[in-house]
Amino acid sequence: MERISRKTAIISVIGLGYVGLPLLHAFHKAGYPVIGFDVDPKKIAALHKGENYLKHLGADMVSSMKAAGRFDATADMVRLHEADAVIVCVPTPWANTWSRM
Repeated sequence: MERISRKTAIISVIGLGYVGLPLLHAFHKAGYPVIGFDVDPKKIAALHKGENYLKHLGADMVSSMKAAGRFDATADMVRLHEADAVIVCVPTPWANTWSRM
């Protein structure tokens, strides 16, 4: 709780799609260091370059996080041990769920 109140807790989000990336940005904007995880190497490469692949969220969203120095993105799940909190934002397989009913 102390790390959360001092904003030193590292917040991680698994799944950097249309839910995960904006959520990661919200924690970063609130002052927390953040680590984003995704299995898509193209997303990780874009984020390392400061590029936002979700164009509707604005071109400078990712570059501003990168410039602040409290942001990283990776596909290396071993790094989860660095996080104080982990939030999972992965797709729900709706089609499979409904087809079984």
